[in-house]
Amino acid sequence: MASSVSLSAQDSLVIEKRKSHSPTGALLRSLVIPGWGQLYNDKYIKAGLIAGLESFLIYQTAYYWDKTSTYEDLYTSDTNSVTRLDKFLQYDRYRDLRNQHIWFLGITVVFSIFDAYVDAHLKNFDVDITPDFDENRQDLTLWLNLSLHY
Repeated sequence: MASSVSLSAQDSLVIEKRKSHSPTGALLRSLVIPGWGQLYNDKYIKAGLIAGLESFLIYQTAYYWDKTSTYEDLYTSDTNSVTRLDKFLQYDRYRDLRNQHIWFLGITVVFSIFDAYVDAHLKNFDVDITPDFDENRQDLTLWLNLSLHY
């Protein structure tokens, strides 16, 4: 009798521990610092990859933003039509690269947030997918049940 009380108390601690892992907390962490939501979910490799990718995209966006500003200033201040066209083409190229990296960064951040949120929901989901083989069993039956509701 005492052991069943001990087990139920232990089970309630496990349930309480499982509820303390917040998907919203993982989402917000991932929004604030790249990879923090994945670290919160104990996904260390994924956290490193996401932090590295987001950091690279932030750096590239800042780099192309600076180049865009530089060539915009050069383009607007130049009066020679030949060199002005060249500077405008450089400005246009850097602006496109900047905008492309902004889009990639936005997509990566949204993916990171979604991934952290889903992983937090599945963190305490216990599934054993190992097949249960019985060496004494001679026959094998596979059932497929398909039902359509419309």
